[in-house]
Amino acid sequence: MKALRECLQVSGANDKLVTRLRPLLLRVVYDHEQETTSRLIAAELISKYLNDEKTARELIKHLPSFGN
Repeated sequence: MKALRECLQVSGANDKLVTRLRPLLLRVVYDHEQETTSRLIAAELISKYLNDEKTARELIKHLPSFGN
């Protein structure tokens, strides 16, 4: 996830790439078996690059379930 974040930051996120990454990011965020750091990075990428109000609201709604 850290490498993915760095790639998006350095190369810039185009719409096609972000659209393809959306399912992966959502799976990581909502998978409680993933490390907390990975889930938080995925949440950060969703908020910065997806530009999708519905997904952002769902993410905020589920933040308390993240634990730490």
